[in-house]
Amino acid sequence: MRSNQNSPWDRPADWDGASESNPDGDVLVGNVLVEEDVLLARFACDLETCLGGCCELGRFGVRLLAGEDSALESDLPTFRRSATPETQARIEEGTQLDELDGDLYLGAFPDHRCVFSSVDDEGVLGCQLERSHRAGLTEFIKPLTCHLFPLSVEDKGESQVLSLIRHPTCDAAYLSGTGLLEFSREPLIRAFGHDWYTELLEALPAARQETRARRRLNL
Repeated sequence: MRSNQNSPWDRPADWDGASESNPDGDVLVGNVLVEEDVLLARFACDLETCLGGCCELGRFGVRLLAGEDSALESDLPTFRRSATPETQARIEEGTQLDELDGDLYLGAFPDHRCVFSSVDDEGVLGCQLERSHRAGLTEFIKPLTCHLFPLSVEDKGESQVLSLIRHPTCDAAYLSGTGLLEFSREPLIRAFGHDWYTELLEALPAARQETRARRRLNL
């Protein structure tokens, strides 16, 4: 059983969808190691509090995965018609992306805002790419790294590790009653496929129960 062909992380051909836990409290689903903190975390974006702070976290925007630059490029002729003037200017200049050490990143304005972000009437920073996609105008929703946040995937040879990025801008989001893995359903399916996500959900109840028991015993 394998994920859909659009998954950016390929699995070994002999992957059978099995999941298992390990003594550290992490859970292996297929060839993706889901860390203990991810299993237990609760999360739901609280835009009234964070004001979209994840769209302005650095001098560069997020790193693009293989193929994402061409997917973005294909949408630009349509996207630019609805983009803000400052974003349109960056596209016209050809500076919507930055390159560092051979990798491509989304560009950023001098104040560290992503060049594809914009501020709404409530002062919340949001993604113009996603807005355009959900309006049915474009195909590319946003870079997978953005879509997964606050989850992060690290390649380890033929396997990956799914971990949690804790950033102060998201403090209020962790007070939610929603499980992070349930909240992140769409990007996780995009990353690893429906079959993988189904296996994850099947493994979650026992894995969470075991992890909570271990923490109560301080193991």
